[in-house]
Amino acid sequence: MKILKTGALVALSLAMMGPVLALPVLAQNITESQADDMAKGNMWAELTKAVHVKKEKVGDTIVFKTSDKVALTNGTELPRGTKLVGKVTAVEGPSDGHGAQLTLQIAQAELRGGKTVPVNVLVTGAEMPQNMALASLSAGMQQQGMNAAQNAAGRMGSSGPQMANEQTMGTSGVAPVGSGTMTVVGGVMQMKNMPVTNLNGASFSSTTGDGGSVTFTGKGKGWSIDNGFKVRLEVMPAQ
Repeated sequence: MKILKTGALVALSLAMMGPVLALPVLAQNITESQADDMAKGNMWAELTKAVHVKKEKVGDTIVFKTSDKVALTNGTELPRGTKLVGKVTAVEGPSDGHGAQLTLQIAQAELRGGKTVPVNVLVTGAEMPQNMALASLSAGMQQQGMNAAQNAAGRMGSSGPQMANEQTMGTSGVAPVGSGTMTVVGGVMQMKNMPVTNLNGASFSSTTGDGGSVTFTGKGKGWSIDNGFKVRLEVMPAQ
């Protein structure tokens, strides 16, 4: 029975992630109650304010607003529009193998009226809405064209071709992220190096361990994500 429950959770998580269906999966050691908790707390949430990795610092607040109404297993109901409050726990510049990274922990749900509920959140998917991604791509292409014209051979002050790859997280002209993995080991669920839909070169990693956290990685050192950026979450009552 435990194996069936684990398999059901994995299938549910992958189904909710849309284009990430082909990812390799290893699942083990998750309890039936944990599977129930995570399945019942599945929802979409939307970033309420743009995030610029260069400007963020440890302790800053980043808020997502839920797009769905869900009931957690302890009876708490999170209505649509609930604020999921995240705190930045780490900001790292680019290094060998990856671009700049931002890590946050979403540990609190704020209901209308000001009531707060402690939660444990796993990010299972992330995407930039297609219309926003197309606008970003168009802006990047226009900027590249301007850079090419301004830096054409023989032009005073020319510095050669430039790429507009710091306007948004994972803009055009960057290599796609490799396949990610999902694991459940010792009751701790982890998503590693998962691609962000509609943003080439962007990825995220998430875990339920130590209260839960998610790390976003973009291309280069100055990426940003706009309000409207969406994440798929599995929300559980905090232990």
